[in-house]
Order: sequence, then structure tokens, then C-alpha cells
Amino acid sequence: FLMGGMTVCGMVPQRSIPFRVIAVIGLNEGEFPRGGGEGGLDPMSRHRRLGDRDLRSDDRYLFLETVMSARDALH
Repeated sequence: FLMGGMTVCGMVPQRSIPFRVIAVIGLNEGEFPRGGGEGGLDPMSRHRRLGDRDLRSDDRYLFLETVMSARDALH
């Protein structure tokens, strides 16, 4: 994992290990950060209440952790 080579991983919370260079792929416009769901069959997403998790906020926080982990460069 930290042996001096290249590490490929997903963005997961509380994984803000410092690296010299971080390259992030897959941040396509409209796909990241994720928007709220359509609702579908999930009644929790149709009737949001205070304290419910928000996927958009979770994604923004993951990106902040990623930016903070880059020591020399962020691509």
C-alpha cells in the first residue's frame, strides 16, 4: 500500500492518507457529486427529514479529504 509504487483505490471516507501526487478520474459533470435520487420505491428519499444522509454532501466531503491528502500535486 505505501511501498513507494502506485496505489489505485476508490474514494472512501476517513482514508485521507497523504500522498505526494493524487490523480482523480471519474468526476464527470452531472455524475459527481451525485444528486438526490428520484425517489423511486424509496420512501426516505421522497420524504426527506432533518438528519437524513445527503449523497451530495458525502461526495463533497470525500473530495475535500482527497484534496487535503495531496502533498505535491493533484491531477
